[in-house]
Amino acid sequence: MPTSPPTSWSGRPTRPGRAGVCRGSSAGGRRRCSTRCSCSKASTCTCRASGRCATRGRSTAWWRGTLLSVHVAGYLAALFLVLSPGKALVFFAVHQGLWGLYMGSVFAPGHKGMPTLKPGEKLDFLRKQVLTTRGVRGGWFVDAAMGGLNYQIEHHLFPNMPTPHLRHAQSIVRAHCAEIDVPYYETGLIESYRQMLRHLHAVGAPLRA
Repeated sequence: MPTSPPTSWSGRPTRPGRAGVCRGSSAGGRRRCSTRCSCSKASTCTCRASGRCATRGRSTAWWRGTLLSVHVAGYLAALFLVLSPGKALVFFAVHQGLWGLYMGSVFAPGHKGMPTLKPGEKLDFLRKQVLTTRGVRGGWFVDAAMGGLNYQIEHHLFPNMPTPHLRHAQSIVRAHCAEIDVPYYETGLIESYRQMLRHLHAVGAPLRA
């Protein structure tokens, strides 16, 4: 069955082939690959069509952890410097609660109410991502409000693709799905919330009985 091609960290499709092994120096953030294909350690590197690897080594993970730690420390320091301890704790609780609500409103429309795989049911990669996910249309405003996760199908197919490229990939994915008769489901933002709430209401019925 047709599946989506692997992508490099830049979001560009790579040349299909057998598993390769990253070799040589990692200078400049890249390593030479023995074959022009996806590396055997996919979490570490992905070979480009040119035979080069885009890598995410320990140094990248270290920087991400460092920046996250600095962010948290700076956030808490600013709270307790500007506000009294009691007010800082209240602000923190309200801020994190609203942030969680906002993030839930972004993640849920792409998944809630969509089909789920039953035990023993198997699908290829493309169908598993497309048939269990909902896209949300709405133009630039929805793109900004949802951070590109309204292109949830494309995000699942190409998780390493930069957000600005997802909308360009959508027309390609939609056309490919039509070509192989795989339903591509997309709806507006308000309708996605309606469907999500109807689903949650239905699955909660036994608890209300």
